[in-house]
Amino acid sequence: MRFVDNHDGTITDITTRLVWEKKTTDGSIHDVNNIYSWSAVGPNPDGSGGGSHPDGTVFTTFLYGLNGGISFFGTSTSGCFTGRCDWRLPTIEELQGILLSPYPCSTSPCIDSAFGPTFANSYWSVTTFSNSSDRVWVVNFVEGIVEYGSKGSSTFARAVRGGL
Repeated sequence: MRFVDNHDGTITDITTRLVWEKKTTDGSIHDVNNIYSWSAVGPNPDGSGGGSHPDGTVFTTFLYGLNGGISFFGTSTSGCFTGRCDWRLPTIEELQGILLSPYPCSTSPCIDSAFGPTFANSYWSVTTFSNSSDRVWVVNFVEGIVEYGSKGSSTFARAVRGGL
């Protein structure tokens, strides 16, 4: 078994040693239905682009909350999820690495059930698309598609920490 439930709201990938947040349906910061913006600046009026700064709610609400009030900018309050204050968005390679299989995946969502409920949609990575600073790579767990999305839009997020 590659993914181990730590019974504390996290899953460990024994191959990479990454520790992943397990989603819930309890209305908390871990709730599978929560969506977050990557940048505080929305899309342009024509629907293209958007802000390129990591200042959206995925950083200011989601990661800020998991890291006990330690924001992307280093502001500190107290407490941390599972006693660890180093939660972050995964790289595109890390996020792609938890897909059950490459595109096209035969199940939806395309992720091991150990991760808890997963909305069959796109999840943010921290990896900016090299051809455009207002786009970021995402993994769509519907069929295991890796694509890019606008930093000015909102979608789902799953936090990670650690690694080999």
